[in-house]
Amino acid sequence: MSTSGNAKKYPAFTLLEMLLVLGILTILGTATATSFGGLESSVTLNEESQNISQDIRNLQRSAMLLEREVNESWLYGLGIDFSSYEATGEYKMFKWCSPYSGYGSTKTRSELPDFDDDIALGLNNGYLPISSWETECSTDSGLATSYLVEWNSGSPTLTDTGLNPDLLTWGEDLDPVYILFESVSGRAFFYNSEGTLLNYNASGDLVGSPVDFALQMDTRATVKTITVKNLSGRILIDAQPND
Repeated sequence: MSTSGNAKKYPAFTLLEMLLVLGILTILGTATATSFGGLESSVTLNEESQNISQDIRNLQRSAMLLEREVNESWLYGLGIDFSSYEATGEYKMFKWCSPYSGYGSTKTRSELPDFDDDIALGLNNGYLPISSWETECSTDSGLATSYLVEWNSGSPTLTDTGLNPDLLTWGEDLDPVYILFESVSGRAFFYNSEGTLLNYNASGDLVGSPVDFALQMDTRATVKTITVKNLSGRILIDAQPND
């Protein structure tokens, strides 16, 4: 006895319908992953920019409230070395140590750090001694010139975060790489990769158009720029879409 006329018919998708649904799910999944990746990059960018700006603020505050350790020579100030920033995403902090045991010499009383205004601005007179690093600021060092000592190491590394670090350029020989916050006053001074003090002429006078220090981090979606204002050390953070 045949039962074909009473056979049940089950609802089903055609192959074309299944392929269409799979295509839609793939598109939605890709869009979701892209959005999540962009959100994750934005969160990382915000965290790292806040970390750097906080490091800069803390350094300026520390310079203004600086207390020398026992047997430590006079300090011109505290600074940040960004010379490796573009290549490795790293920066380090330092003390600028004088060869003097205390305040009172011509160079410690000058308007500019380590500067004798009877001599033209130049190497060993107002320039940052970037090639002279020691292990401690000691009154027993026996050194006749100033030098740098690494301070409060352990700055963050950005290279594994997906961010692209960059120092903004201002023209030939005007690219700030080092920031110094002067002891007590907290004033900000900028130096290039050769240790040359920017914004000042050979007589130690402020030039007509002083530059600010700026560094940039970007993701695929956003560019964030941290600017440190000349002299005041005021920090500004600006975010723009990445074209």
